[in-house]
This record gives sequence, C-alpha cells and structure tokens, in this order.
Amino acid sequence: MIAMMAVTGGRSAFANPLFLMFPLMMVMSMVGMVASGGRGGPARAAEVNEDRKDYLRHLATLRDTADEAAAVQRADTERDHPDPRSLASLIGTARMWERRPSDDDFGDVRIGLGAHRLAGDLTPPETAPVENVEPVSAVALRRFVQARSAVPGLATALALRGFPAVSLSGPHDDVHALMRSVVCRLAVQHGPDHLGVAAAVADPIAPHWDWIKWLPHVGHPERVDGLGPTRMIYRSLAALEDDLADHLADRGRFSRTDPSPGLRHLLVIVGDEALTGEEELMLGSGLDGVTVLELGEIADSLAARRGLSLSVDGDRLSARTAAGVEEFATADACGLANAEAIARRLARYRPASFGALADLDTPITAADPGLPGLLGVPDAGGFDPSLAWRGRHGAQRLRVPIGYTVDGTPIDLDLKESAHGGMGPHGLCVGATGSGKCDSIPTKYSRRGELVASNCRVA
Repeated sequence: MIAMMAVTGGRSAFANPLFLMFPLMMVMSMVGMVASGGRGGPARAAEVNEDRKDYLRHLATLRDTADEAAAVQRADTERDHPDPRSLASLIGTARMWERRPSDDDFGDVRIGLGAHRLAGDLTPPETAPVENVEPVSAVALRRFVQARSAVPGLATALALRGFPAVSLSGPHDDVHALMRSVVCRLAVQHGPDHLGVAAAVADPIAPHWDWIKWLPHVGHPERVDGLGPTRMIYRSLAALEDDLADHLADRGRFSRTDPSPGLRHLLVIVGDEALTGEEELMLGSGLDGVTVLELGEIADSLAARRGLSLSVDGDRLSARTAAGVEEFATADACGLANAEAIARRLARYRPASFGALADLDTPITAADPGLPGLLGVPDAGGFDPSLAWRGRHGAQRLRVPIGYTVDGTPIDLDLKESAHGGMGPHGLCVGATGSGKCDSIPTKYSRRGELVASNCRVA
C-alpha cells in the first residue's frame, strides 16, 4: 500500500500524514482477524452454541407450562359451556338451571368455537438491539409466542346482559339452527323463574317454531288457561308488547354496566315478518333486563344501532361492524328434532318442584331408579315370566309402583276397592301440557303381568 502510494502519488502522497493511517488500519484489522480466527473463534462459537441450547431448553419448559395452562382453560370452558351434543345430559341433574342472576356468567350463552387469549400473562422479554440478537434463539422465541399466545377451539360465549339486541342474519336454516342452539342452552342452564322466553313470529305453529311451546320458560308469569300458564308466543311484536305491557312498563332504560337486580330477564325472539316498524322495543334504546333476538335482515334495527349484529353462513360465524365483517368463530347448530327433544324433556320441570336440585343449599333428591328398578327387575335380560307372572294375592294384588319419594321410597298405586285396603279403581292423572301423562300411563303395569292402563285420552 505504501509502495503504491509512492509510485502513484509521489511526494504529494507523503505530504499529508493522514494518508499513512489507512495502511496502518488495514494492518491492525488483519491482525485482529487472525487472532480471532486462530484462538478465540472456535471457543466463542462453542459458547454461543451452549447458550442457544440453554435458551431452547428454557423455551421447551415454558411450552409445557403454557400447554398445561391451555388444557386447564379448555376444561373450564367446556364445563361452563358444554358441547351441544351433551346438553341434554344436564337435564334433571344438579347442573340444570344452575345459573343465578347474581352469578357473573348469568345470561352467557355459547354460540360457537373460536380462538381466545391464553389465560395468564405470556409477555415476551425485552430483547437486545437487533445487531446483538442471536438469530436462532430470536426466531424460536417469536414462533413460541405466536403459537402459544392463543388457544384455538374454545367456547365463544355471548353475554345477553351486555346488549339490548342481537341480530342473526344469513340463510334461513343456518340462522334457525344457531337460534335453536342459543335458546336450548339458555333454557337448560337458566331456570324459568330467572329467564323468560317470548316469541313474536308470523306463524307460531310452523314446524320450525312449534317446538318452542314445550319450554317452561315461555309460560306467562301470571296468566293461565286450562292447560297451565299461557304461552308467550305471539303473531306480531305489537301483540307481544300489548300482552306484556304491565311487565315491560316497570323496566327502565337498558344499562350494560348497572342492570337492575331482581328482574326476570326476558329474551324476545323476533322474526322480520312479525314487525310493523312502530314497535317500542325496536324504536327505543332498549329496556333493562330485556334482550331482543332479531332474526333476518331488519332495516334500522335496534341491534344495528346499539346492539350486536352477527352473520352466519354454514358453520362460519362473523360480526358486522362499521369496519366491515370479521369472521371469529365456528357457529354452533341444533337440529329441529334435537331442539324439540330437549324442550319436551324440560317441559315436566317447574321451579317449585325442582327446588331440591336447583337450590345448592338443599340436599339433592334420590336418583331415579327407573322402571325396572321400581318393579324389582334389575336385569331385564334375566326376567322370567313363568316365575314372575304367577299372580299375586292379598295386599300385593293390583298394586304397582308409579314413582318414588325424595328419599327414594317407592310410591305404589293400589287399584283394589277400599274395602280390600286399596284406593279404588278410579283415579285422575293431572299434569301440565307436555309433562308426560300419556307417556307414563301405558307403562304402569305390575311385575306380575297385571295390566294397569293401556289407553290415554286428553280432551
């Protein structure tokens, strides 16, 4: 470098001392490269490899911890919002009607499955400047945070008490499948004394609406007829407002943060064909303790102004906002036959007769032994008619169990004349619509083969 400067620059190259710094800097750089590559290079590389292994092992430990937290979070959500296919198994157990207005999750209802943030604090550490970050460890950290910060496939719930109205739009069958899932889930987890369901539809006896009449939650709080509480099912929203005017007049303006305690929450299902556009529920800003569930596209609806607008298309569930449509979950669905089966099973229960199971401070009643247990037939496959149907005499003649008390003691029906110690051959079976009169009477027979009843007629 000095020789070249002398040849090309001559004496002028040495006139400025700064020119001598460049070759000196190059010599020092070469010495440093040789020193680092010869002695410190492999040692430094080994140290970096060990640090990387330690950090990756640390991430593996954190990954196991995050997976355990996700498993606990999934178990909790599955208990609070069980799979729709297992919903019917809660009927008649201590978990039926378990939610109270004082509970934080009262009115929360699952509408689908989606991704949610991991419970807990998963905060990435502060890193050094980019030029000082080890690239392999940085990529591993970024992938770990991306993969573990959210838990997929968790129940996505809708808080009814947080909105004065919710709209469901989309294909007719998809909207009604999601609506049935929401209503059935609410009816199983909330008692009719805390949650009421009213419907305003153009054709209440249509197949896709007829099932709802079996729910005890649609019973009018005061009015009764020959079949029990009248059903809060109307052909228009105006008729609903007229019939429930006294109950709606006592409610103040909707408040998301300060709902009035002691009010029976009312879910009002509205079809677009049942609207005139002049109803108070649709024109106002919402009522305290009332959630309007709008089905279909309704122009200038309460849900569009102050509530939540949902769109369902197949299994895709999206939310409509001013910014557009965002898909956020896989929608739940409930078939018509399944919804009617759940509603019919619920029809037999009332809060007054279900107090032992509904009140957590009251001992739970005895488990249902079933008809074979009441008849003393533990194994139907081992039942021998030649031994069991020999006929009965004395006090056991024409005597058959028909139920059991709260402590499990069988209750017998004795059809003998009172002179023979019985109750007489005549009786009356009373029960509300859908309580199971016609289903139970033909099954009441004795284990000796004596037929008790074989026909049922309801006027």
